[in-house]
Amino acid sequence: MLEKYETSNSIKIEGDNIFFHNASVAELMTNASFSQAIFLSLAKKLPDAKTTQMIDSVLTALMPETAASPSSLCAKISAAAGAKLNSAASAGVAAMDDRHGLHLKECMEILKDSIRDMQEIGLDVGEQAEIAVQQSQVRGSVIPGYGTHNSGVDMRVEKLSARAKELGFEGNFVKLAQAISPAYKTIFNLDMPLNIEGIAAAILLEIGVTPEKGPAFFIIAKLPFLFAGISDIKGWDGDGAETAKK
Repeated sequence: MLEKYETSNSIKIEGDNIFFHNASVAELMTNASFSQAIFLSLAKKLPDAKTTQMIDSVLTALMPETAASPSSLCAKISAAAGAKLNSAASAGVAAMDDRHGLHLKECMEILKDSIRDMQEIGLDVGEQAEIAVQQSQVRGSVIPGYGTHNSGVDMRVEKLSARAKELGFEGNFVKLAQAISPAYKTIFNLDMPLNIEGIAAAILLEIGVTPEKGPAFFIIAKLPFLFAGISDIKGWDGDGAETAKK
């Protein structure tokens, strides 16, 4: 019964050679970056140079979070209670839910379905944005990826949008994501700014990531931030020694 779990389509070993999604691991070690390997693991293909730059920008933009975010708090509380690094990090990841991280999937699905409808009906991006906003109101919810937890402007959104345009990824998904915020203002007089998760969701669609795998990029991006918080709580210094805070 366990045989199917003991094998993997992603890994193949031939003699001394190891292949990951048909790519030689030895060649990946020499010629690929870690972000390229991440994309290979999720998209089953190596990204080109511009896609790699876009992935790097998305992961870096998603990494920072407020110290009071659910994942950060859970990781640090777990660490303070004595949990080891892996357990504390797991607590942080487990705190990610449909309102924190995993909502990238829903945002990507809405954008993807909206673009499909737009192309079938023959609407422009602005018209489709208004329809998407009205549909969200009918559902009694806000489109994930919009609104902020504070009144400030998140500079990451503008920077990541500019990066997408610079690298040639300002397609219909990004344009629709950018048009939804003005549509909220026009129809309901609501200030619902595009946030970092919303623009990241649109860009992930632009580079060929499926909605189901979108949250994986959020989780991967957050891990260094969780580790930093855990390290701070544990009081680890530069040589790795633990001087637990009292």
